[in-house]
Amino acid sequence: MLLTGAVRASRNRLPSLIANLKKRHIKTSCALQDMEDTHMHTHDAAVIQGDPVVRPPRVLPLVTSRTLQFPNPYRTPAQAWLENMDTVQAEKLGIVDLHPDVFSVMPRCVDASDASTRDGNEILLSPGGIIGPRGPKSYFYMLPKSERIVGLTTALSVKLMQNYLHIVDTLDIPTDDSQFLEDMAEERNWGLSVLFIDDVDIISENMALALDNVPSFNVMPVYGLNVYSMLKHETLVLTMAALERIEDRLLTHLHSFTRTDDVTRSTAPCFP
Repeated sequence: MLLTGAVRASRNRLPSLIANLKKRHIKTSCALQDMEDTHMHTHDAAVIQGDPVVRPPRVLPLVTSRTLQFPNPYRTPAQAWLENMDTVQAEKLGIVDLHPDVFSVMPRCVDASDASTRDGNEILLSPGGIIGPRGPKSYFYMLPKSERIVGLTTALSVKLMQNYLHIVDTLDIPTDDSQFLEDMAEERNWGLSVLFIDDVDIISENMALALDNVPSFNVMPVYGLNVYSMLKHETLVLTMAALERIEDRLLTHLHSFTRTDDVTRSTAPCFP
């Protein structure tokens, strides 16, 4: 009898419990709607007043590996961060693998005595006049292709070891103000002089106008890259396209000799 009475009492209270739950649900829905309306009103007001709106995080495909030509089975590829150029602060877009035969070359030590040569062009004085070469002597000398390749790979490797070589996705910047580049160099510790390298000799208008007011910042295409320019500037900034082009040209010449019918011949064009 006691159990039956408890069941009846629970049944009688069930409608009132359902009604209370419905009231609570309605109040919660109204509160959520008010919060959403307040958020939208605040966002619209911020946009109208010109306040900076926090942009959503960029979805970044991390570049963890690249297909390297002529892979070296005995050496591990070097790695560098891929950075952006549209903000002053650096954003890490991914990790790029660098070929060890181009960016991990050990610098050679040259003895000073080996570099000294004797000048055999002597001028002799005689009663009849001066006997010997006349006019200024030309010291022009074109290094062999192999020596130029060693110089380029050594300079690139040293820049990477010193953390003065950076890889960016593109050279496009959002403004033509030169202060943007100077703030970027100071924020990223690029030093006082920067050399930007791209695979083509055409740059954006903003980049051209910004570089025009900073004498220590220069831009150069891949086909003009040389050791003197790299050593003259403190930091070297390469685009991904320039990186691909540099590795392709240097590796082509490093592996350009093939043996066919017992004849060794070069299959690559002349290095610029």
